[in-house]
Amino acid sequence: MGPSFGAIQPVEESYRLVWTAVERRCAIAPKWFQKAAAQGHEVAQFVAGVMYATGKGVPQNFIEAHVWINLAASRATGDYQKQFADWRDQVAKSMSPQQVAEARQRARDWKPAGGK
Repeated sequence: MGPSFGAIQPVEESYRLVWTAVERRCAIAPKWFQKAAAQGHEVAQFVAGVMYATGKGVPQNFIEAHVWINLAASRATGDYQKQFADWRDQVAKSMSPQQVAEARQRARDWKPAGGK
């Protein structure tokens, strides 16, 4: 059994709307979040990470979750940064030290799609 992440507390209306698409299991939501995440959008990176952490729309994968949420936390500011870092730390509690090291390395090596 995975960690308990509690409810998402969105910090803006657009985030709430996109998370609703995931909650309703909108078939295309994971694809679009992953595409936006790959382009470097920090909210999409966070949502992609949460999808992997919770197994909503994608198979549960804590390494992928940590990578995406870590990237989001490193790009975000203010309320977003704290929220994203808190989630990243929660995900890490479900991982071995080797898995956390792998996720951190993958985040360090990550480049946005299109070479931005």
